[in-house]
Amino acid sequence: MIRNFEKIKKHSNLISIGTMEKKVYVYKYMTFSTALICLKNNTLRFSLPTTPSWKDPYESRFYCAGYHNLKLGKRDFDRRLFACCVTKNKLSEPAWRMYTDNPQDHCVKFSICIGQLRKYLNLYAKNHNISLFEGSIDYSLTDKDINGLHKKTSCFHNEIFADFQLREYLNLMLLKRHLFIHEGELRYMMLGGDLDFSQDCVYPYIPWSMCLSKVSLNIQDDNVESQLREALKCNSEECQLKYSLPYKPFVPIEIEDIYKPFKKITIEK
Repeated sequence: MIRNFEKIKKHSNLISIGTMEKKVYVYKYMTFSTALICLKNNTLRFSLPTTPSWKDPYESRFYCAGYHNLKLGKRDFDRRLFACCVTKNKLSEPAWRMYTDNPQDHCVKFSICIGQLRKYLNLYAKNHNISLFEGSIDYSLTDKDINGLHKKTSCFHNEIFADFQLREYLNLMLLKRHLFIHEGELRYMMLGGDLDFSQDCVYPYIPWSMCLSKVSLNIQDDNVESQLREALKCNSEECQLKYSLPYKPFVPIEIEDIYKPFKKITIEK
């Protein structure tokens, strides 16, 4: 379900558990090089769905689709957006694997207070006249369902495209195959405003000292640890660097086996 931040009057980073209050966290996995950029500059990277960081072409299938058959007229809207994903799963072996396919880089995990993340993303969006949306990834459809979704013969076609507006489009951008249900992703999307879509990425300001509780590494490396500690000093001494267990692959995974290329599709009438 898509949530438009402009319509949310209140949100809190606390949930009540009996008489206790506990912060709710989400987790962001990224390469070591990206983590350094984010920590040093107090930013978070949002990318176009067409960039190589979106490894699964199913995720950009409807971003790149042709919509001219829908004849939207005055209801048409700019479908360009930047997006960023986090996961609700504290421990995710597949996420570690995804960011260690390059032997020259390491994987870093940020533990982020979601209430604070929402607060500063919302502030950035308001300051730049951007529409900001949050939604949980929908893993309910199979490969076959997504492959044929744009066709009139699909049992979902009329439900989505009969009255196609921004909300329906953003829900398409939350589709991911059931194969990846273990990821438990939450996606943030930015549209309109002052965004420069001639660039592949945008880096909204996030004061990590207000949002970040922990940074985890997938491998012990003195040089990597030293650079991360220096980057963390730019934010807060309260951010504690913590190692995860060293990454140990069991069986080599050929990622390309589950990522199938597509030709550009056109939504049928």
